[in-house]
Amino acid sequence: MPEQAPTADDGANAVANAGQNDRLDLPAEAIADPGAFARPQAIIDLYARLRRDAPVIRVEPEGCPSLWLVTRHDDIKAIENDPATFLAGPRTILQTLEQERVNKENFGDINGLKTLVHMDGEEHLKHRIIAQSFFSKTNIDKLRIQTTNQADFFIDRMAALGGECDFAGDVAFWFPLRVVLSIMGVPAADDEKILKLTQALFGFMDPDLGQGQDLGEMGVVKVIGDFSAYVTELIARKRSAPGNDLASVLANAEIDGQPIDPFKQLSYFILVVTAGHDTTSASIAEGMRALTEDPEALARLKADPALCANAADEFIRLAAPVKHFLRTPTKDVEIAGVRIAAGETIMLAYPSAARDEAIFTNPDRVTVDRPINQHLAFGHGPHVCLGKHLARMETEIFFQRLLPRLASIELDGPVSYMEGAFVSGIKRMPVRYKMT
Repeated sequence: MPEQAPTADDGANAVANAGQNDRLDLPAEAIADPGAFARPQAIIDLYARLRRDAPVIRVEPEGCPSLWLVTRHDDIKAIENDPATFLAGPRTILQTLEQERVNKENFGDINGLKTLVHMDGEEHLKHRIIAQSFFSKTNIDKLRIQTTNQADFFIDRMAALGGECDFAGDVAFWFPLRVVLSIMGVPAADDEKILKLTQALFGFMDPDLGQGQDLGEMGVVKVIGDFSAYVTELIARKRSAPGNDLASVLANAEIDGQPIDPFKQLSYFILVVTAGHDTTSASIAEGMRALTEDPEALARLKADPALCANAADEFIRLAAPVKHFLRTPTKDVEIAGVRIAAGETIMLAYPSAARDEAIFTNPDRVTVDRPINQHLAFGHGPHVCLGKHLARMETEIFFQRLLPRLASIELDGPVSYMEGAFVSGIKRMPVRYKMT
């Protein structure tokens, strides 16, 4: 017989009674609070307690849909492996009910966009295949020299800053952005505009980055509108003068002999130019933060740069920049002994899976030679991240090129994280360093 499902009250009690040494106790509803993810240790502690005490828990965040929060690695992986039962499309990310209403009113869909992550089945496959060859490992490997040159450019820029910088804002944000926009065929002059739009979209409730504080739910509508204006002009250019780049492919692609639906085309562009760099930036920044706090790991990588390939996956695991996706079961299911009815909402907590003690030894420590890294930071199954090979390569190359030139590095102030319950990472990391 399935056990009685734990509720958020049970989870809150488990959190409250977890011990005297916890830095900050959060209720399970915190997974809907963008500000909670600016306190990553508190979220890490919350997920650890939920994995132990309530791995599938009913959560009812104020103003949001009720949902089932799933926190263990193997349960999340099993859900991702069964896309016929667990749909991505009906409700893809957690938003307030009011945001869903505003999105529906303005875009015709509660999700606000219609990207690959919002699609299921044949529709997902037909759209994914458009860009799949660009992001295949074979094609990405051809970009190693270009990516190395781009890494060197930003490392040189770091060296020129004189030994003090904001590693996130001065370096980590910009390198992956230029890599993916080069693949898209977007000029470097547009980098700053795309970065600001991306941060406004993913961090729309962040007081430093977004417009949600002033505009509320309309902040999302505004940033999508701003993206739409930019992408519409880019599509027109790539149709009139197509090049050998991904933007030209997306601008001129057809499905079943017909042009892509304009809204889905806009969404595709936004997906590639945002997720294509922001998550990698977060992983590079998190990797550097981890190395500043673990001199032994830093020394190992400096002594053996070949370990950077392994370390890249480890940095991505620790960062887990995508905090969740939602799934909707097509039938009644049972997960970890808990029954969930068809049509209910399930949240997959990727940062929790990334630190599951049943999978990873010393999960909270950076292990630069961790074998067969099984993290789910890229997702799993048919919806696995399209750009995973690019993200790994960028992260590997960046540290391979930086570390031999880095004599020393240390934090030079507090590290700040973006307020975002869907995608989040370091937004400010002051460092002091010496380079050759």
